Amino acid sequence: MSSNIPQESASVSGTAIKPRKWWAAGLFSLFIPGLGQIYNGQAKKGTLFYFLAQGIVIALFVIMVMAPSFILYLGVFPAIFAVHVFIILDAAFTAHRSGRNYQLRFYNKAYVYVLIIVFAGLALGPSLSYAWKEFLVEAYRLPSASMTPTFLPGDRLLVDKFTQASKNPERGDIIVFQYPKDKGRVFVKRVVGVAGDVVELRDKQLFINSDPVSENYVEYTMEGPRSNFGPVTVTPNSFFVMGDNRDNSQDSRVFGLVEKNKVIGKVRAICWSWDREHGHMRWERIGSAVQ
Repeated sequence: MSSNIPQESASVSGTAIKPRKWWAAGLFSLFIPGLGQIYNGQAKKGTLFYFLAQGIVIALFVIMVMAPSFILYLGVFPAIFAVHVFIILDAAFTAHRSGRNYQLRFYNKAYVYVLIIVFAGLALGPSLSYAWKEFLVEAYRLPSASMTPTFLPGDRLLVDKFTQASKNPERGDIIVFQYPKDKGRVFVKRVVGVAGDVVELRDKQLFINSDPVSENYVEYTMEGPRSNFGPVTVTPNSFFVMGDNRDNSQDSRVFGLVEKNKVIGKVRAICWSWDREHGHMRWERIGSAVQ
C-alpha cells in the first residue's frame, strides 16, 4: 500500500523540499528589492539586487543634479520603475523555474523574512535614504516669492551637497543655507558677495568693490528703504546673500552675513513645479537648470 506525501512538505535525505511560489517571490521583491531572490535560495543575488536598486536611485538623482533637462527627468522615474519591475519578474520567473524540487535553505524561515523586512525596510533603507539626502542631493520646496522671477512659489529645487562647488559658492550662485538666527529654518538666496568683497546698494543698483553689477535676474516692485544699503565688507568664510525679489526678501540686509558652515548646498535645477493658486503643473519649468 503506497502513501502520498504532500509535496509542500516532502523531504529527501533529511532535507525539506518545499516548492517556491512565483507570486510569493514577486510579492517579496515588491516590498523589498531582492527579498524574492532570497526566498528562492539566492541570498547573494538578493543582497546584490537590494543594493543595486538603492545605488541606481542615487546615481540617477546625482545625474539629474549634474545634467538637468526635461527629457532626462521624464526618463529617470520610468528607469527606477523598470529596475524594480525587473527584480520582481526575475524573482517570479526563478521561483517558477525551480519546479517542485526546491530544497529549503537554513534561512528560508518566516522569521528571517520578517527580520529582513524590518532591517531593510525600516532601518537600512531609511538610513541610506537619509545618507544620500544628507550628503549628496536633496529636493527643497520653495514656499515664498523672495526669489521671483528666478523661482516661483511651488518650485521644488534639487540641491547639490557633494561637489566642491556646492561647498565653495561663488558670486551669482544660488544656495540653500541654515537661517543664521534659527538653524531649524532653511533659506534660499543668491550669493552676491564673497569674503573680502565690499557690498553696497545705491538706488537699487548693486555695487561690488565699487563696481556696478549687471543683474538681469533681479525684480524690484516698489520704492523704499531697501533701495540703499551698505557699504558692508564680507568677512572671511562668509557670504552676503540677497533674494532676486529685492523688495520682498529677508536676506543679508536683515540678518547679516551667512557663515560658510551654514551652507547646505548649491541649487542646480528645478525638479518639480506646482502652481497652487491655479491648481496645475508648470511642465515648462521641470528640469530647468539654474544659472
